[in-house]
Amino acid sequence: MKKINVLGKIQNALQTCQEAGLRYKLSLFLEAQGPSGVVAACRRAGKAPRFYYYWWNRFRDSGFELEALREKSRRPRRSPRKTPAEIERRVLHLARESGEGLEGLRLRLEREHRVRLSASTIFRILRAHGEARPRRGPGARRARTMAAGPLPVPRQAAEAGALPRRLAGRYELLEEIGRGGAGLVYLARDLGAGGARVALKTLALEKAARPELVKAFENEFRTLSALQHPHLAKVFDFGAEEGLLYFSSEYLPGGDFLQACRAANLNTVLRWLVQILGALDFLHGRGLLHLDLKPGNVLLAQAAGDERVVKLIDFGTAAWLRGDREAPARLLGTPPYAAPEVLLEEAPSPASDLYSFGMLCHRVLTGALPFAALDPVAMMQEQIYGEARPAANLPAALPESFADFLARATARDPRRRFSGAREALAALNECLSEDFSLLVRSAPPRILAASERAFRPALLDELLSELERKRSRVIVVSGEAGSGKRRLLDRLKSALQLRGLRPLHLQAEACRELEDSPSPLLVSGAGLARRELISLLDLLEARNAPALLLTEEPAGPDLNPHRWIRLEPLALAELSAFLAAELADFPAELAAPLHRLCEGRPPKLEQALQALRELGMIQWSDRGWRWSGGPSVSLDDLLQRHEALWRERLAETQGLLACTEAGLHTATLAGILRVDMERLETRLEAWSRQGLLKRRSRRGVTQYFSASSREAESDAPPALDEARTLDTLISLYRQGRYAAGAEWIRALAPDAAAAKALPAAVAVHGARHLVAAGFPEDALALLPSGPPREAGLRGLHHEVGVRAALARGDAETTTAELDLAERAYGEARDSLGDSRVANLRALLAKRRGDAEAAEACFQKAIEAARAGGDAYHEAMAWMNLALLDYDQGRWSRCQQAYREAFAREQAVGQPQLSCKLRENWINLLLYLGKTEEAEARGYELLKISLHAGYHEQQAAALNVLAQIAGQRGEFARRLALLEQALSILDPARHPQWYFQCRHDRGLLQYEAQKYAAAQLDAEAALEIAERRSQPTWRAMARLLLGRVLRDRPRPDLDGAARALNLAHHAAWELGIRPLLWEIDWERGRLARRRQEPERARNYFLSARRQLEALLPELPPALRQSYLRDRKLERIAEEIRATAQDGEPATQLQAEDEPKKD
Repeated sequence: MKKINVLGKIQNALQTCQEAGLRYKLSLFLEAQGPSGVVAACRRAGKAPRFYYYWWNRFRDSGFELEALREKSRRPRRSPRKTPAEIERRVLHLARESGEGLEGLRLRLEREHRVRLSASTIFRILRAHGEARPRRGPGARRARTMAAGPLPVPRQAAEAGALPRRLAGRYELLEEIGRGGAGLVYLARDLGAGGARVALKTLALEKAARPELVKAFENEFRTLSALQHPHLAKVFDFGAEEGLLYFSSEYLPGGDFLQACRAANLNTVLRWLVQILGALDFLHGRGLLHLDLKPGNVLLAQAAGDERVVKLIDFGTAAWLRGDREAPARLLGTPPYAAPEVLLEEAPSPASDLYSFGMLCHRVLTGALPFAALDPVAMMQEQIYGEARPAANLPAALPESFADFLARATARDPRRRFSGAREALAALNECLSEDFSLLVRSAPPRILAASERAFRPALLDELLSELERKRSRVIVVSGEAGSGKRRLLDRLKSALQLRGLRPLHLQAEACRELEDSPSPLLVSGAGLARRELISLLDLLEARNAPALLLTEEPAGPDLNPHRWIRLEPLALAELSAFLAAELADFPAELAAPLHRLCEGRPPKLEQALQALRELGMIQWSDRGWRWSGGPSVSLDDLLQRHEALWRERLAETQGLLACTEAGLHTATLAGILRVDMERLETRLEAWSRQGLLKRRSRRGVTQYFSASSREAESDAPPALDEARTLDTLISLYRQGRYAAGAEWIRALAPDAAAAKALPAAVAVHGARHLVAAGFPEDALALLPSGPPREAGLRGLHHEVGVRAALARGDAETTTAELDLAERAYGEARDSLGDSRVANLRALLAKRRGDAEAAEACFQKAIEAARAGGDAYHEAMAWMNLALLDYDQGRWSRCQQAYREAFAREQAVGQPQLSCKLRENWINLLLYLGKTEEAEARGYELLKISLHAGYHEQQAAALNVLAQIAGQRGEFARRLALLEQALSILDPARHPQWYFQCRHDRGLLQYEAQKYAAAQLDAEAALEIAERRSQPTWRAMARLLLGRVLRDRPRPDLDGAARALNLAHHAAWELGIRPLLWEIDWERGRLARRRQEPERARNYFLSARRQLEALLPELPPALRQSYLRDRKLERIAEEIRATAQDGEPATQLQAEDEPKKD
């Protein structure tokens, strides 16, 4: 009865009410009481359910009085969402650092940190931390200088009352960014290094009295200062200030490792884990164990572009395996990541770090540790006396054998574990069918720079004793360029830091701005004029602190420091002692020739050692550098051979750059030449300084260009010579130089009248070039109006017609011309013509979807080419047969057909065939997941196409290399490769690759949230697709355009819906299943954006169904790629989130609707 009374109240109110607004609300109430319910009624009315309940509650609670609906309804105020702590820290830091207003902070957060917050949210964060500033009037800027404000000192340090705002007169503390059991980590500004941001790790005052903690603190700095590796944090200075120990290191704002792993796809996570293995391999190769590997000691740093790389930190418990280095007092790591032998304080080994790596993999990939106990003590007991449980809840993309990999890594017995990082990587590759590699080599990039030994130990000890006395004395070390001053300064700085002093290493211009401090000053005066050097000496002498100054100036009466030391070239005895210590098995009789060659200068010595290393004379082992060249070699001959090798590489580089006006990236050149990129970069810089190459930088990417302009080649004859013209056209066609042949024939026949005057044979062969170069209409216009009488030429006439009709998609004309060509070649008994016709007939059958007929025709083409003894046509037929097998998913047959084609390609040496074969082979390799081999073949393709001048194949190679760079997270390089490909492509002649590169660049810009650039690329790609009438291209371009219109700062949701719906329609008609699920996924995200949860859920469910049906049909490597990208997991997350979007409405309906009797 209650339900009927409610309906009667609403109907009575409708009969008495005349106001349109009130009648609208009452009609909504009436419809919501019907069988469709509140949600459906609100959707039809275009209103959110929460507004309905607000109006309904007012109306019902007032006793169904219309006055309750006449008052202005206000949107219920919602509590603000909780902003993550990491984001709040970034907002506070930017506010204190810059003093900008709310709009400036919002723009900087979006531009630099890719964090999108509204101004009101930023104001709320500042107000919550006492940082909000009131307006000083309408439109006034909200600015505040933080320099004079007090530093928010952490509570622990505030209670001690001893932590200043500025430490050691050099570090300005900004905020606390980390906290551990023994100390704190601050973000600081290093005033001695131009205000660079650093992380300052401190040992808490109450902990500094414990010798074992002090020793671990010093051990961490000592360890990191002796190592240089891309995946280890860099350290700079060590010191003490009023009993507070500290050292500075690079600031790594990359975020929490576990949180980043949860947000990233599985490919990225695996790449980070491999980087950790690379860092462990580097450490173990130098006899060092980390012994405290855990998620908290793995940070992420920003590298080139958007790539984030792993950095290991916290080496306080690290232990050296070599006898010449001291280990910490105890080796206790962090349970449960520390190995059982470490917890029992037994002898550790590299297997101990691999145990920690296995535990880290458990935590990252399964979200839990492999122990039943939750109590830390019970977990440690289970860890020491039992085996880890088998891995559970592994991602679906990982095979079952991955659990065996984790079981071996976390075995209790060290002998059952992996013995080293390389063995673990080999097992990981075998398990995942991958080809991961330790991208950073274990060997140091420089032999001399990586050595810790000092050339002049007596002088080093003398300078140490002078600076330790802390007397106000200035010591000048003078020497010519390359005499070893920088090396001496670095060793002196490290030795002073490890002795408890805190030297300040400065450039000359920074000395005037530095506050007075008793710390020793190490000043580089390189490049200073003599007058400036005198002024600097006066400044240093006025300070009450010892100082060391480096200069190239000689001594004189105007320069009168307390002490002057002149560095002479290294003596033979010093060099011999260094070589004996650093190079195992180095012949003593070679020390004198090497000393003569390098003239006792360390830079020249480094160059000579690197040359010997490149020639294989010096090799790296797990025990250091080793000589492998024997005692009877001639160093002069070796170095001359090395220079000749680099002269050849210079000539090859110049030849490659002369073939392209777009330039080449260093990594691309290194891949083509198969040279280490770092060594090649040094040479490229030297060649560019000598004017042999040109160097330009754009968007942080360096490109190299030819130093001389390339004159355009012209093969066109001054006048028509039929015999010569015919021979040249045939020769150019055999070489694959179709563009040159097209230019030749255009020069001979610039207009229709000249074309008609051409001999029939010249016209037919010229038309053959035109259709091969991508101009089918021009080819048809050039062909004689009637077929020639000679049978072979008549067959070629019809063959050109076949190719032109195929290019235009005219199947009927193609079939008719094929029959005529086959009849003509049969009359001429031309087996090669028969092979080409069979090949073309197979392509036509393939387009019609008749795979059996296509295969039979390709086999016929192979037999005809073999009968004619033509390896080129046989290789082409094998390649086309491989493509047919590829389309049918017959992978083993496809690979066998490619091997047959490559075997014949080697005998032919035709660049067009080589390019086409490699281009298609690369696609198969990428499809099978063989990335390393695909990259090597991509460089081969680029090299061949550059020398041959094939722009389309160059773009194909660059696109492949860009795709591989994208898989590795190299954003800047991928963008540079795509832009280079676009610069050499003509949209009219190379529409397929131009569309592909334009689309891929737009997708890359979209992922980088550069929506304006992404929209331009998407619209340009769509224009090409429309012009070429390619429905697949249209679907891809509209999918990208829909994404951009939806996610850009000023979204066009209606435009995004139109683009996505059109993309779905095209993909559905063509049956492109990989696109269908993705379009539905994007339409679901759009529906969520438009607050349509039910429609979004339907789209997501459709996407999941299609993807689940598609996965079993994919090849294993591509299926693994889909699973590792966590596509199904992300769809499931969206479905859950969509269900949560609808929960509040359902709950309110249950509570507020009138109950039925």
